[in-house]
Amino acid sequence: MTDEELIEAITEKVIESLCAACGFCATRICQTVRACDLVAQRHQVPVGISARHIHITPEHLEIIYGKRELTHYVDLYQPGNFAAQETVTIVGPRGAIERVRILGPLREYTQVEVARTDAIRLGIDPPVRDSGDLEDAAPITIVGPKGSIYLEHGAIIPARHVHMSPQEAEEIGVSNGDTVRVRVTGERGLIFDNVRVKVGENQKLQLHLDTDEGNAAGLRGGEAVELITKDGVVSLAEIRGAEEREPEEMELKLPEGKGKPVVTASVIAGISPQVRRVIVPNPVIITPLARDIAKERGLEIVTKEGRRLV
Repeated sequence: MTDEELIEAITEKVIESLCAACGFCATRICQTVRACDLVAQRHQVPVGISARHIHITPEHLEIIYGKRELTHYVDLYQPGNFAAQETVTIVGPRGAIERVRILGPLREYTQVEVARTDAIRLGIDPPVRDSGDLEDAAPITIVGPKGSIYLEHGAIIPARHVHMSPQEAEEIGVSNGDTVRVRVTGERGLIFDNVRVKVGENQKLQLHLDTDEGNAAGLRGGEAVELITKDGVVSLAEIRGAEEREPEEMELKLPEGKGKPVVTASVIAGISPQVRRVIVPNPVIITPLARDIAKERGLEIVTKEGRRLV
C-alpha cells in the first residue's frame, strides 16, 4: 500500500465514523442520491434509508431557533426536499439524542420521526404512522439553541412507504394509498409487507425505510429492490420496453507496489456507470467506503478466480 493509498483509506475511515453519527450528513446523502439515480436509470426501484429527523412549522422553528426559515444544507432525492443545517436535541423520559436534523421544506405540523431503536433509547412508545398522522403519537421534547417545545403528540415511527409519480403509478398499476410488497435480495434478503403507496406530482420512484428496517435487510441506501403487486413482481424495464443489456464487465488494473493492491473510493468513483461487474486481483484490499459505494451503485466485485467480494 502506497502512502497516498494509506492516507485515503484513513480518511475514508474517519468520514465513515462521522457519517455514523448522522444519517443525513452531506457525504452520505450525495452518495445515496447518486446511487439512486443509477438504479433509476436501469429501470429499477431505488431505496432510501431515513435516519431519525424532524419536520417543523415556522412557529415552532422560531421558538427553538429564533427564526422562521431553514438554512439549506443538501438536497435529498425527492424533488424539493432537503436536509437543513439546523439540528436539534430530542428528549424523552429515559434519555436524549443530539444532532437530529431538521428536514425541509417547512410543514404545517411538527413531528419527530424515529426508528424503534431510537424510541427505546428515549423511553417512548410511538405508533407506526404515515407522516402527518399524529393521533396518539408519543410525547416528545425538542430542544434548540434558543428554546424548547414539548409536543404531547409528536413522535412517530414512519410507516414504510414507496414514493412515485402519477405516471409511474399508472405504469405499475397502483393508486395512492394502496399497499404493496417489496423484496430485497442478497445475504440478508427478505420481503417487506404493508408498504404504502404514496403518489404525488413531483415525486420520484423510491422506497423509504427507517434505519432499523434497513439494517435488518443489510441496506445502506441506494440499492435496488423489487416491487411486488397483486399481479406479481414489477419489471419496469419490460413495461417500458427498455432493453435489458447484459451487465458490462471490466478487469481493474491496480498499481503494483509493496503489499496488497488497494481498491479505494476514488477508484470505484472512476468506474463507468455502465460497468456492473469488476474483476480484481487476488489478494486485494477493498476499503470500507469503497465497498459502500460499490453496493450503492449495484457494482459486483469479484476475484479472477470468480470469488465474489462485494
